[in-house]
Amino acid sequence: MEAELLELMPHTVTVAPYSSQDRYGAPSYGTAVSYTALVQQKVRQVRNLAGEERVSMVTVYVNTTAAITPRDKLTLPAGFTPQTPPIISVARQSDENGLHHSVIYA
Repeated sequence: MEAELLELMPHTVTVAPYSSQDRYGAPSYGTAVSYTALVQQKVRQVRNLAGEERVSMVTVYVNTTAAITPRDKLTLPAGFTPQTPPIISVARQSDENGLHHSVIYA
């Protein structure tokens, strides 16, 4: 990502990939990865994977093109409430050179 855009990403978020669930349905996660990001508290309507409309309270622009899914665990920086909101939807954004960054709606 261009240095000018990275300057607009003052936050650090972590994403732990979904691994499995136990027999009671409790999820387990792999090792969390830290990413530079821009976290905006912004209310908007988004669609989840099932196509249902949900209210997103947080939009996170993440400096990665890694595959992030709604089953993964997102942790926001201190000061954001809730600090681990459920992921509703993820979009991978591209520019003229290909995949560029990801947007997480939580």
